[in-house]
Amino acid sequence: MTTSNKILISLSLFALIGGMYLYSSNDFSIKKVYGSSFLSSIEEDFGGSSLNFEDISFISTLATLNNISIDKSLFENPMFLNLKDNKVKIESALPGRANPFAPVGIN
Repeated sequence: MTTSNKILISLSLFALIGGMYLYSSNDFSIKKVYGSSFLSSIEEDFGGSSLNFEDISFISTLATLNNISIDKSLFENPMFLNLKDNKVKIESALPGRANPFAPVGIN
């Protein structure tokens, strides 16, 4: 093995082990990630009850949805207006057996 291959392999292993350590460590407390002022404002909004990480994560994701804007010019585009609705009417069918997995002859 050449020295450049040894260096490349050792750097790759170091990066892999470091990535595995960072992935497996759960040193992300809620206060570190979101900040205590964010937590206190959320808890006030929800009546002072303590919230877990999933609740706060959902609320912060929901808050980012307020920043979404939709370009309404799409609905005025002539290509959009020329789209046709190709609905297919599904005919009603007679119901089958009550238990389709039962042996034949047994209801």
